[in-house]
Amino acid sequence: MSLTEVKNDFTKWISQILNPNNKQGAISRMYPLYQQFQLQRFMTENQSEGAQWLPLNEVYKKYKLKRYGGASKRPTKANPATQWKTWPGNGSKMLIGTGTLAGSVIGPGNENPFDQSGIAAHQVLFTQTGMTVTINNSGQNAEGHPFVYAGYVNEKRPFMKFSDDHIAQMKATIASYYSPGGTQ
Repeated sequence: MSLTEVKNDFTKWISQILNPNNKQGAISRMYPLYQQFQLQRFMTENQSEGAQWLPLNEVYKKYKLKRYGGASKRPTKANPATQWKTWPGNGSKMLIGTGTLAGSVIGPGNENPFDQSGIAAHQVLFTQTGMTVTINNSGQNAEGHPFVYAGYVNEKRPFMKFSDDHIAQMKATIASYYSPGGTQ
């Protein structure tokens, strides 16, 4: 009688990730750091990356505070999705209204306090040479409106460009994977 080891896709994937010769394993260890830096970015309005986003114009700033900060009317039949007291940032944080955009940029994990529909729009692909994060903006935001603004918002207020310091930290994470005594 002999035993045969059966590997399913998951165990094969884990074996590949843990293989010290696999660059994808090193890149995937950088992902939690990416998420931490993105959370800091949204909480500090990009100051954590060394350059604050352009300010909102005063008219929109007042509107946003009213709409997402709890000063607007309670939900109605016409707009039942309005969660007037529960929006993350309470209308005072730039690029956080419903939390869909922030959730889609940060991705899934215990540290992401933002909208679950945004988290579902987050897509990450690990390759041998890098990590690609994309946002599927074909869905809806937390209010049920089309989620289409990620591209043009990034032009004025970049949310995918990292500071030199954060880039160095992510590179160091990968380098430590390959160094003697590293996490491989």
